[in-house]
Amino acid sequence: MNRPLIIILILLFLAFLFLGSRYHYKNSSCVAAPAAAATTNNGIWAFDDGKAYNAESNQYYRFKRNTSKFIPETSENFKSTIGNTVNYLKKNGSRALTVTGLYSATEKYAGNAGNLGLARANDIKANLIKQGVPANQIVTEARILREDLFRKDTLQRGAYFTFYPTSGKPNAVAQSATSYMAGAAPAAGAKLVGKEMTVYFNTNKASLRLSSKERQDMKDIKDYLDAVPAARLKVAGHTDSRGDAAFNKTLSQGRAEFTAKQLTERFGIPTSRIDAIGYGEEQPVDSAENAAAWKKNRRVNVTLMNK
Repeated sequence: MNRPLIIILILLFLAFLFLGSRYHYKNSSCVAAPAAAATTNNGIWAFDDGKAYNAESNQYYRFKRNTSKFIPETSENFKSTIGNTVNYLKKNGSRALTVTGLYSATEKYAGNAGNLGLARANDIKANLIKQGVPANQIVTEARILREDLFRKDTLQRGAYFTFYPTSGKPNAVAQSATSYMAGAAPAAGAKLVGKEMTVYFNTNKASLRLSSKERQDMKDIKDYLDAVPAARLKVAGHTDSRGDAAFNKTLSQGRAEFTAKQLTERFGIPTSRIDAIGYGEEQPVDSAENAAAWKKNRRVNVTLMNK
């Protein structure tokens, strides 16, 4: 075999080795990529109390669908964030923490907490108390979540957190990155600010009835509350003029509180954003003493207020 041919064959062999190694490397990279993608980046999860305290984690209290017990998290980042938050609360008795448990309306729950979101918030609260946070520094509430916070059957971010003073009403300084506030008030909810939604009751009953339009209005109100932290919901209970005035005052308060509870359970509106007040027979819409007037006066007025 002549020498030029040998050189050409050697060069072709080296080229084959070079191209083959690149092909193997490329395919190895493609195989490895899904493993990297399996580590889901859900953004930063913050415990934020303004300038006084801030801790962040890229790991979360996670929950399997339809369950109220969080999945144990062993990452040092998570344990450090929770540990620092626990120490902050223990050292600052004037600050409290609201744990807002998230849940989907499609999830199943048969416990006693009221809804799955509250059950999840209570599980997190129990964990924080176990680590030394006084029970009176933690309040729990629930909110219906966006379905896209689930990844397969795991809720990646099971709660968010709000600090507030232990004295007086909750006054949030900041909310965590797990909140899904829209930033701008939804137009449908904005149109309902200051407008009364009236819910009627039967005599001596506290059964809530909502039409399809009222149910949609409540969803729009919830979206507005999510977007505007200063907004609140006033729930005012009223009765007709029959019966004892003191009894009617108590009945109207019960109706207001029942309505507020229903709005929390059915639409995920936090109890801390609702003011429930009973006025009894003091504010009739019809002063006549007949069945038609009594029916009008047995009501609860729900008003979205933007303070």
